[in-house]
Amino acid sequence: MPLAVLVRAHHGGGKPPAEAFGFREDLIVRDYIAAAENRLIEAGWDVLIVSGCTYNDALNASDGADVFVHCHTNSGRETQPDHYGAVFYRKGDEAGKSIAGHVRSSLQLLAVDRALRIEASPAGWTAGAYYVIRGAECPALTYEPFFIDAIEASGLRAYPQPAGFALADGLCAWWRSRNG
Repeated sequence: MPLAVLVRAHHGGGKPPAEAFGFREDLIVRDYIAAAENRLIEAGWDVLIVSGCTYNDALNASDGADVFVHCHTNSGRETQPDHYGAVFYRKGDEAGKSIAGHVRSSLQLLAVDRALRIEASPAGWTAGAYYVIRGAECPALTYEPFFIDAIEASGLRAYPQPAGFALADGLCAWWRSRNG
C-alpha cells in the first residue's frame, strides 16, 4: 500500500491563520485534509497526518513514505488575479513534478472559471512553499488549492471536500500511472 504523509500547515512566528469570508485557513486545511485522508484510505492508501512541521520534522515524517504533501491555503489573490491555486514541487524532483501535474489536473477540473490558472511549478521561487518540502526523503509537494481571500472566485463553494478530493484523486492518478 502506498503511504501518503499529509502535513497540516501552521504559520510560524505566532502569525495567526488567514481569515476571509468567514473562513479560517487552519480550519479549512484541517477539513480538506480529512476529506483527502478518507478518500485515500478508501483507495487503499496508508495516511499519516503530521500537524505543524519544520524541516527536521519533514525529514523524519517522510522516511518510508511514497509522497509527502505540505497542505496549505494561499492568500494575497490581489497579487495574482489570474490564479486561484498552486501545487509546488522541488526543482529537480521529477516524481514530485509528475505528482504535482496529476494533482493540478484534478484540481483544475473543479474550476468554474477555466480562465483562472492553477500552477504546477518548482517551489524554489517561493521560500514558504519550499521550506518544509525540502527536507522530505521522498517526492514532495506543497498544495495550496485556493486563495482563502478569493473563495468565491475559485468556484470551490462546497468546502472542504472538493479540495481534499482533488488532492486524493491526483495522488491516486499518479500512483496508477506509475504502477499500472
